[in-house]
Amino acid sequence: HEFGHFIIAKKMGVRVEKFSIGFGPKLFSWKRKDTEYALCAFPLGGYVKMAGDSLEEAHPGVADEYFSQSPGRRFQIVFFGPLLNYLLGLFCFWIIFVAGYPQLTTKVGGLVDGYGAQKAGIQVGDRIIAIDSVKVKYWEDLQKIVQSKSTTEEVTVDIIRSDASITLRVPIKAKAVDDELGKKRRVGLIGIIPADDTVTVSYGILPSMHRALSKSWDLTAITYKAIWRMITGQLSVKESVT
Repeated sequence: HEFGHFIIAKKMGVRVEKFSIGFGPKLFSWKRKDTEYALCAFPLGGYVKMAGDSLEEAHPGVADEYFSQSPGRRFQIVFFGPLLNYLLGLFCFWIIFVAGYPQLTTKVGGLVDGYGAQKAGIQVGDRIIAIDSVKVKYWEDLQKIVQSKSTTEEVTVDIIRSDASITLRVPIKAKAVDDELGKKRRVGLIGIIPADDTVTVSYGILPSMHRALSKSWDLTAITYKAIWRMITGQLSVKESVT
């Protein structure tokens, strides 16, 4: 974030007096041209001090001061900080998808009393391979399909049990749950709990970038939905920060 401010300010000819990584006591520093670079004891963020960037300072109108720049140029300096935050998040997601991350398999680890899976005869240790003929490989995929069936009476579940393929008709129970923003929504449930069985999932360089973009977009959409709900009173500020 601070590097984003720093690099654009430098590019636009604004004099950067200090660039610090971290806060608190200074561990060491060095000066190059007009800028002092510092490393501080607490590496949580940092800060940039530009010449003439405070309204409390006297502004002689020197060309290399922050407030001597046009509003458009000042906006670019401010905006590039959060932009680099966003790009860093995208890069981290890309690295995760390339390097690999753990995913729960569709192996059943437990059953919830009174739900369809127990009634239909699903057993602990069964591995679910399809829901209504849609193949599933990971628990996340299985969960999305089942939860989307809130208006369905039952689903067809294909399982593997001791190397044998079995097809069962499993009743769906609809239930109101809170989404990630605290809003009620109805989902379908069959009453199964995942086993502690994971595999490492990774993707190629280009597919990983596509997934990173998709993940970043999803989180951005959730953020703006939360802001809109707070503005319209559908979500309290207290809920948004707990």
